[in-house]
Amino acid sequence: MTRILPLIFALTVFGFASFGPSEASANYRLCNETSYIVDAAIGVQSRGDVTTRGWFQIVPGQCRVVVQGPLDADKYFVHSRVPDFYDYSLTQFETGNRFCVGGGDFLIAGAASCSDPSHRLESFVDVQPKKEGDDFRLTLSEEASFSREQAAIAGVQRLLGMLGYDAGPVDGVMGSATKVALKNFLAAAGIQPENQTGPQVFQALSAEIRAKQAGVGLQICNETRHLVWTAIGIPEQGGITSKGWYKIGSGECVRPHKQPLDGQVIYSFGEAVDDNGPIISADNIPLIWDGDQVLCTKSTRFSIRTHENCEAQGLTPTRFRRIDLRGAKSQTIRYTEPGGG
Repeated sequence: MTRILPLIFALTVFGFASFGPSEASANYRLCNETSYIVDAAIGVQSRGDVTTRGWFQIVPGQCRVVVQGPLDADKYFVHSRVPDFYDYSLTQFETGNRFCVGGGDFLIAGAASCSDPSHRLESFVDVQPKKEGDDFRLTLSEEASFSREQAAIAGVQRLLGMLGYDAGPVDGVMGSATKVALKNFLAAAGIQPENQTGPQVFQALSAEIRAKQAGVGLQICNETRHLVWTAIGIPEQGGITSKGWYKIGSGECVRPHKQPLDGQVIYSFGEAVDDNGPIISADNIPLIWDGDQVLCTKSTRFSIRTHENCEAQGLTPTRFRRIDLRGAKSQTIRYTEPGGG
């Protein structure tokens, strides 16, 4: 069995193509032993060409057959992410394998380059499944090293906590606090599932979280043709906390702050990049969205409270744009190209 151990969240494999049943065939299963719901895409390379397909979802504690039939392709690749209602984004593994994905359900042949403007390149990991019994299996795990049953409980605990229930720590143990919180949620949702940590419960929890997050917090949308990296500044406890980086594909939105905005201002910075990293220009205008407020950032993911003398802290001074909220509890920032509004 092949196991992927991510640093923070889960990296995933999901379903791809069905090659048709065969007496000699074996199933390729993906098992999620993390406390996060995971969306994934798979790439299959045959005779030098790569085809990608997604998105497929698997909840904590569940396995899914992702390929049926003989595993006779040259290579298999995986890209994964967590749904955007979580407080964090899935840790991305930067590799040399970049293939096209779509925003919704997709099947892309010749995925080494994107001919459709709605598609974008994402990093895929080369992971070859290993035989386990009659099947091939890939297990997704996190640092807590949950079993499958523990992962299901931990996943429910995480979502209950996001909804404000006191479910105890995310430890994969069905203790008294978790039992009470889950009982109260199921009663409020009006469902009586056979499996209290099964897909129906995760679906109900996810729907409730999306409803709770709708219309509150900060949303940032990328309306350019390019990849955008963005950071935000949130006033907190008499100071400003800068947070980033958040990756936004063309035509996508992210919610880096999911609680109601509490204050009169927020700050944002964004820049468009190409495959080589430098800022892209359109009509000789750099695609960078900045302002006059200097906050500290760094090249990797960050959350920074102190912004005096960034260089002395080994950080980068970055000019953020001030956005007046005028009492609003929500805000949408739109990154556009010159002439695009």
